[in-house]
Amino acid sequence: MATVHWVCTREGANSDETTIEKAYNWNERRKGFVPKQITLACEVLKNEAWM
Repeated sequence: MATVHWVCTREGANSDETTIEKAYNWNERRKGFVPKQITLACEVLKNEAWM
């Protein structure tokens, strides 16, 4: 969730596709997350008003 929060608030990711792309560009380890996990993290962060 921290990676998703960072790419959305600091790197300007404003769509699920951009968030996934930016998260995957961080390093190979981030590619272990499937797109559904990343979009779910976005939903949770938005629902909790953390971004």
